[in-house]
Amino acid sequence: NVYRLDVANNVYANAGGSAPFSENAVIVQEFGQGIGDVYVATQLINRLWDLRLNVVYEDLALSIDTPRLLPFERDKLREERQEDFLAKLRLEDEEELAAQNVAFVPNDYKLISKPAVSLTNESRWDKERSLLSNNTNVSGTSDFLKTHADYNVQTRFDNEDGYDVRNARLRMERRAHKGDELPLGLKLAQGGDVSDRPSSLIDKNVSGTGLFVSNKPFQRQQSFDVITVEGTGQPGWDVEIYNGGKLENFGVVNEFGEYRFDNVQLTYGKNKITTILYGPQGQVIEDEEIYDIANTLLPKGDLQVEAAMIDVNQRLVEVDDERKERPTDGIYRNVSVKTGFNEYLSPFVTNTSLNTRDGRKDYVTAGANFSALGGLGLIEGYKDMRGGSALDMRYSARFAGARLNMRSSFMNGFESDGVNFGAAAKTYEGEIRAFGNVPTPVGGVALGGNAVHTEYESGSDSTYITTSQAYGFPGLRFSNVTNSRLRENSHENSSGRLSLRRRLSDFWNVRGVLNYDIFPEKDLSGTRFEARYTDRANFTSSFDVNHDLQDQNTYFGVDASYDFGTFLGGVGLNWDTENNIDAVLRTSMSLGPYKEDGSYIASSENITKQTALKSRVFQDVDLDGVFSEGDIPIEGARLIIDNIKAGYTDEDGTLYSVNPAGRGVAEIEVEQSSLSNELLVPAYDTTYTVLRPVTRPFVDIPMIISGSVDGNAYFEDGRPSPTLRVQLIDQENEVVQETVTDFDGFYSFNYVRPGNYTVRAAPSHKLNVEPAAFTLAQNDPFVYNVDLEIAAPEKPALLKSLIKLKGLLEKGRDRLFYSAESSSSSSSNSIGSSSS
Repeated sequence: NVYRLDVANNVYANAGGSAPFSENAVIVQEFGQGIGDVYVATQLINRLWDLRLNVVYEDLALSIDTPRLLPFERDKLREERQEDFLAKLRLEDEEELAAQNVAFVPNDYKLISKPAVSLTNESRWDKERSLLSNNTNVSGTSDFLKTHADYNVQTRFDNEDGYDVRNARLRMERRAHKGDELPLGLKLAQGGDVSDRPSSLIDKNVSGTGLFVSNKPFQRQQSFDVITVEGTGQPGWDVEIYNGGKLENFGVVNEFGEYRFDNVQLTYGKNKITTILYGPQGQVIEDEEIYDIANTLLPKGDLQVEAAMIDVNQRLVEVDDERKERPTDGIYRNVSVKTGFNEYLSPFVTNTSLNTRDGRKDYVTAGANFSALGGLGLIEGYKDMRGGSALDMRYSARFAGARLNMRSSFMNGFESDGVNFGAAAKTYEGEIRAFGNVPTPVGGVALGGNAVHTEYESGSDSTYITTSQAYGFPGLRFSNVTNSRLRENSHENSSGRLSLRRRLSDFWNVRGVLNYDIFPEKDLSGTRFEARYTDRANFTSSFDVNHDLQDQNTYFGVDASYDFGTFLGGVGLNWDTENNIDAVLRTSMSLGPYKEDGSYIASSENITKQTALKSRVFQDVDLDGVFSEGDIPIEGARLIIDNIKAGYTDEDGTLYSVNPAGRGVAEIEVEQSSLSNELLVPAYDTTYTVLRPVTRPFVDIPMIISGSVDGNAYFEDGRPSPTLRVQLIDQENEVVQETVTDFDGFYSFNYVRPGNYTVRAAPSHKLNVEPAAFTLAQNDPFVYNVDLEIAAPEKPALLKSLIKLKGLLEKGRDRLFYSAESSSSSSSNSIGSSSS
């Protein structure tokens, strides 16, 4: 919003029009040479900018009480998110790291390392079948052949079929955290049991044995509004998935130890996707991933490439000799290329080849991610090289406090496993999702809705409508979900699921679930009640009742478990009203080499994905950047790892942290206030390393004695120069610090590392100020009176020439007048005339 202050006439103008202001509402103070201050009363500022500013004199603060997020604040938050993201990308580039005062401690991949493993075992006796069975799951992670390996093996034994390996998976992965570990500029390479997600109208997800590579610096970016979340766990465990604390879906780990959620919705901004697995003995395993949707737009000129080649449905270690061939088996190939055109547009192209239920297909797509109207969108055109075409459009934004996702897809003879074949192929599909939070005096209410309308080649159509309501209050969580289906504009059925969780005390929690039908008949289909007791230490027990109102059968279950610290053990008993009984014995534990000396620890929790870090903080007396004889360990320094406060260093200056922060590039800082010597500062602006599961990088943080420099800025006549921006420049001509002179022209820079520096006035002032150079030494860290004098502006060359010409003309004129006066005097003397 452009505004104008006419101080001479006491009138202001802005987008709301123009109006007068009082004479004392604006004060202009000039110091000369374009330097000065403008003082504007807050009442006038509020009229100019449509704000609510208030000076809080007791706090020397300016309060902004505007009851909305201002446009510049929204833009600033968005820019900060994107800058943080791009800054992390730049820090992954070794050349960029070398150009900064940054220490990067590598955490190289090893040929082989000690693994961390998780073991779960379940022994069950089924009375009805007289079946004794045992299921064992082993999962782990380690460095293997200079990669990071994740693996999982599931075995089963029963007294009917004997011993059997049910599943075995291995995925090896390597990331280029520094930027030089992989060839061709790649940032990620995966091999073994991998998966890929092609463009959304082609297929949801493709998995098998193969290879995936990408030059994207961080995790693979999926289509901006939906992703597939999958993982492994103990068969039979409950699993829930949350987005930003809101329950998105729930399910059960299947018999092969896998769970998968397709079409998990993302929205513009930062999405925190959390999966939680619940074991029958009170085990809780939680994993979290952050998806920042602003990342769908690339910096201008950036080029990102992904490629995958997968033998579909084939395992790296095949354990099922009788696996049946499927039409979709075969080699899958996918390549996508994306570039940043400008800050609002990132075009891309893809090429996909795979076997489908209708034979081999080749698809080509082209489209772009874009930013418009405060949200993010996607438009993508599809072409089946053997036939039809399609157009997919998506948009995500916030509106009236709600988050909106919209999608429209048009298919013209286009067929794929994603949209089906023949008469069942889709010709149009539209979807809209909306959800938001409504604060109330008694807690927060989350409301959501989703509607999907689909039309088919056969001429039929269907519509699915989902609504959700959730209420959160300390100790209470309530949620209700309804699902309705319409075909040919006719209402077929509606059903719902009502759940309630209540914490009765520090020891007791209850959960109830009610499944019900709404249409065509109103009926109750099933109920479940669970009561859980825990002493908040080691012992947990639960009792649950599940009643099927259709067959009128009731299922009862009792479980008890004890956390021994190194493992979790428990027993369970289940029976129903038809006298089916089974008994269960369960154990679970994990092992990881997380002791400081690399030896193993055992835990009842899953520690296979934990990271470790050892840091040493010391005073670098000889300024060589490494810990050597004469350097002094610093005790009691508190470390901050990726903005999370860790512990304090011991007498040797070291701190060993297990699972200190997330995975990937991590920043290690020293909390300045924890140091006994306030002059100590890190020798490097930032220290980074890479945190990876089952590794323990060692990071030295040298500290050096810093100093300060001060001085005064003044005009030639000795008057001080206030509000002058002064910059501290290092030997590489980089701006290290910047400040503004006080009312008396005084400035100072603190925490300055030893070195050679220059102090100058900011070039934007365009003043004639001679820079002042100085040297700050560790044994003499205080430099005083580095003054800056603002000289009178130099006259331009043309002006100098004109002044010189004027002088010559004036000199010539004086000579002419002198000559004329001399001649007149001579004539008068000779002829006695008074004329001249």
